[in-house]
Amino acid sequence: MTETKKYILTKDEIFKQDDLKVEEVYTPEWQNSFVYIKALPGVLRDELEESMFIGEGLDRKQTMKNLRAKLVCLSLVDGPEGKKRLCSLADAPAMGEKNSKALDRIFDAAQKLNGMRSQDLEEMIDSLRKGQRKNSTSG
Repeated sequence: MTETKKYILTKDEIFKQDDLKVEEVYTPEWQNSFVYIKALPGVLRDELEESMFIGEGLDRKQTMKNLRAKLVCLSLVDGPEGKKRLCSLADAPAMGEKNSKALDRIFDAAQKLNGMRSQDLEEMIDSLRKGQRKNSTSG
């Protein structure tokens, strides 16, 4: 048997990886057009997760309010090259007013692109709750 030699990436090689895939999503609700979504980098996924809580300290509570619009906003990009994000979390209230079928279509595609299943979202919330409890008792 021949053993496959493992190749271990260097820090520079990791940083050079083009690992944020872009996908096209058909949105018939919006003039039979297409939008482009891009995988979230870690920093934006953290921003999304943090946005799922309101309040501070012991008053901090989990919220799923406008989650679809938030993920859609963070995922939308300017085209197939995905050079520029179109929205930020600040745009989520306005995005939340758009057609729910279109939002669902883009949200589902963004979930798949980012490896987020419904179960993952539930686990993320549980994990954040546990972290919240640890932080509130360690002070």
